[in-house]
Amino acid sequence: MDDVTERRQAEREASRLNAFVTTTAALWRSTVDSLQTPLLVLDGSDRIFDLNRAAARHLGVQIRDAIGRSFPDFCDREPCRTGLELARTAQRTGSPAERHLDDLPGGGSCLVRCSAVSDMDHASGTRTVLLLQDTTELVQLQRKMNNDAAFARLGAIVAAVAHDVRGPLASLTVNLDALAIEREGDPGLAAVLPALHRSITRINDLMKALLDYGRPTGEISRRAGLLDVARAAARNAAEMAREAGVTLELRGNEELQPRMEQRRIQQAIENLIQNAIQHSRPGGAVLVEVDFDESPGELWARCRVTDSGAGFRPEALPRVFEPFFSRRPGGTGLGLAIVQRVAEQHNGRARAENRAEGGALVTLEWPVG
Repeated sequence: MDDVTERRQAEREASRLNAFVTTTAALWRSTVDSLQTPLLVLDGSDRIFDLNRAAARHLGVQIRDAIGRSFPDFCDREPCRTGLELARTAQRTGSPAERHLDDLPGGGSCLVRCSAVSDMDHASGTRTVLLLQDTTELVQLQRKMNNDAAFARLGAIVAAVAHDVRGPLASLTVNLDALAIEREGDPGLAAVLPALHRSITRINDLMKALLDYGRPTGEISRRAGLLDVARAAARNAAEMAREAGVTLELRGNEELQPRMEQRRIQQAIENLIQNAIQHSRPGGAVLVEVDFDESPGELWARCRVTDSGAGFRPEALPRVFEPFFSRRPGGTGLGLAIVQRVAEQHNGRARAENRAEGGALVTLEWPVG
């Protein structure tokens, strides 16, 4: 009888462990596949142990067809050739290695990073995690800033972002290494995955905000309905508002049709709405108003966004439009900076203030033309 009981207990434990391993494998797969950066795990014989979808697309193969193949088979061109070189260096030295490649075939750029997995089962041998990060857009932005005097001031911003991104990238690498160690049944694994997702999100947010800030404006001569543009921005922020428990209200003049670069103005209004949602209390409201401002001698289009939060701190108010200035944990500090940039591109202005009745008010305005 005892033997039967022990056997059933062993079967239940085996079933539990099998379910845990299955769940862990699924989490690992969904996590690495969420990365837009190609990621490969190589064994000590330069064979592909695992890879994500982005890496499979980069190599031009299916995931199932790539696993187990020799990575040198794909290294007839960059950046894989450098990736193989750095992977072998990391395997030999046990230290991380990286190299930035410019002017790749087709005019692209890539940051190649490789880290050795040192804490592995000895039977499995040494493995390395290889990341091939496309930096083409960032490099193009840097070159444009160097060649365009109007964007000269972005040089300091790029340097600041590069410094800020290094930490999340390092965190991402460590987390990927930890996931590749394959310690089946390790209860600490579940704690690693949220940190990885947070790092991925922060990197993406920083890169997108940087590129948005530096992007030049397009055609401003065309007229568009400002209320329609504001509606589109509000729709894009609706899910964020629902999750925060904040209601959105939109008011405005249907006839207001200023000259604008519609995509940039919509982006600026969406940034204003998102900022207001983030600083409103649950159950509060965000009001978006579009109307005219009869400035002396000239008619201006105006979009005002008010929130139901605590308002700006007095010491922070003069700095809210500074790039990378943020009091919100996890914020990029570029949302309102982009608003000001868009205002400047339209020969307008952005203003921030606290309302007497509570909450903050941010205004974007520019000449109707």
